Amino acid sequence: MEPAQLHNQNHSPGVGLLESKSDIQARVLRFTIGSRCFGVLASAVMEVSPPLEVTPLPFASDFLSGIALLRGEIVAVMNLAASVGVAIAQDPAKSKYIILNALIADDSMPIAFAVERVGDVCNISAMEAVQPCADSSPFIVGIVNSHSPPTEILDHRMLPRVITRSL
Repeated sequence: MEPAQLHNQNHSPGVGLLESKSDIQARVLRFTIGSRCFGVLASAVMEVSPPLEVTPLPFASDFLSGIALLRGEIVAVMNLAASVGVAIAQDPAKSKYIILNALIADDSMPIAFAVERVGDVCNISAMEAVQPCADSSPFIVGIVNSHSPPTEILDHRMLPRVITRSL
């Protein structure tokens, strides 16, 4: 499934995640933060990394942890946990980082965020997803209850907005 086919009408019209109630499958990487399970399109994931050394940026919002260097490339590190209202329970030194290729101000730049556990890659049908409640994070575009635990699907294209608003 192409990213343009995933959509949440409550938060971001035109995003396209879960718009089609067809049987098209999307490959989703599942991960946990706190007690909640999330998923992001596997095609958006560049890699999963061990802990990064994050340099905080002065005056940045709480949603932007800072920047890191990954093999000579600058990576924006967002605080996804704060963005979705979850506290990370474990020591950040034990976290993994999911690195996404994202478009920030018409330029491709990796975005990283810490997770406590990286799970499996699974196929999810748009028909399996339900709309999140209206007061959920704008990054959550659907919830899949057919997997245990239920998986909150993130729209990876919304994440760069946190970075640009934080600078």
